[in-house]
Amino acid sequence: MYVDSELCDAAEKTARHLVEKHKDRLSNKETRRSFYMQELDGASRGDKQSRKWAKSKGVDPSQYKDALMDDNLDAEKVQMEALYSAMVFDPKDRAVFKCLLVDNMMEQSEGFINAGK
Repeated sequence: MYVDSELCDAAEKTARHLVEKHKDRLSNKETRRSFYMQELDGASRGDKQSRKWAKSKGVDPSQYKDALMDDNLDAEKVQMEALYSAMVFDPKDRAVFKCLLVDNMMEQSEGFINAGK
């Protein structure tokens, strides 16, 4: 799948902003995991590209099934802001942007977990 470099750059920049803004939330392992599971759950129900992305993560679907119903409010706040950030893009690019954004956010926030915060 070809991804426009501007879309990649935007996802990386937006991820940096969201990770910094939600550093306290994403430093919590359970919140970070819940956020990721919510994103996988949503993507698994989305368009073809989103479903392919969710499947490519190698996470058993039973782990994220109905994660959007999770009551982790911190994870939900991060997830909703990530969703809103995708809305500025053309509808044909939103799903790809969102997948790139989540990948970037997980990569950038990995250091919080590894640092033992």
